[in-house]
Order: sequence, then structure tokens, then C-alpha cells
Amino acid sequence: WFGTDENGRDVLHRILSGAQTTLIIGITSTVISIAIGSLLGASSGFFGGGVDDVIMRTTDLALALPTLFVILVYSTLIRPGISQLILLIGLTGWMPVARVIRGSARELSMRQFVVAAEAYGASRGHILRKHILPNLRNIIAVSATIQLSRAILTEATISFLGVGIQPPDATWG
Repeated sequence: WFGTDENGRDVLHRILSGAQTTLIIGITSTVISIAIGSLLGASSGFFGGGVDDVIMRTTDLALALPTLFVILVYSTLIRPGISQLILLIGLTGWMPVARVIRGSARELSMRQFVVAAEAYGASRGHILRKHILPNLRNIIAVSATIQLSRAILTEATISFLGVGIQPPDATWG
């Protein structure tokens, strides 16, 4: 329906197969980013003190590096396949998630149900697992949606610039 490209390949088929590759990369790298960012952000916001300082300074340092530049440099030096690209995008996308989750976890850690659980004698890890993380699920879902769009755009940019997934494999980039 879309005709053929200069090499005689069906454009519709390449768009559909490119969607599959792009969505695999986007969803998997989003899962990695959300897992790392949620764990670090919730730990930082709930425990506070030195843990918060170390995690947030590491996050600030990672945010200071332009992620697209880091991915481009790595992709230029070592031609990544799908799994390496998933890891690159996933490991460079957790920082905004951690910052958002940290703020919400700080707010939740001062609520009455957390104070009641501490008074009841629940361990800090139990409170984090059973009280803080379940209450962050809406924020995590919104962060995952934003992260998915970022991951797809990053993959398309890298492939468009010629250092991502190489032809004959198709992606949206």
C-alpha cells in the first residue's frame, strides 16, 4: 500500500516490522528505567539522611551528562545490537524517575499510616515494601508512560543518525 523504497523493499512491511523492534526496545528499556528509578527514588525518599544524599548526588551527576551524547558515543565505539541498545537506553533513563518518586516517597513517609506502622514495630523494609511502594503505583505508571515515549524517541534518533539498529533490520528511526 505504501509502495517500495529505492531498494525495492515493501515500505508498509518495513514500518510494521520496525514497530515491533522499536516497541521491544522501548518497553524493555522502560522496564529497566522504572525498576532502577523506583527502587532508588523510593529508598532515597523513605530513608532520607545519608542514603538520600548519596543517591540524589549520584542522580544529579548522572543528570549532568547528556544522555543522548553518552548513547551516541557508546554506539559509535561499539556497534550495539538490540540488547545493548535496550541496556543503554534503560540505564540512561532512570534519573528523572528517581527524582519524581523520591519527592512522593518523602511526602508519603510522613503520613499517619506510615507513622502508625512504625509505632506498631514494622521494619523499615516492610514499610517500604507494603506501604510506600504500593502508594506510588500511579506515579510509577505516569513515569513509565513518559519514559516509554522517551525511549522510543531516543531509539529512533540513534537509528536515524546511523549508529543504532543497522539495515536490513527495520526500526522507526
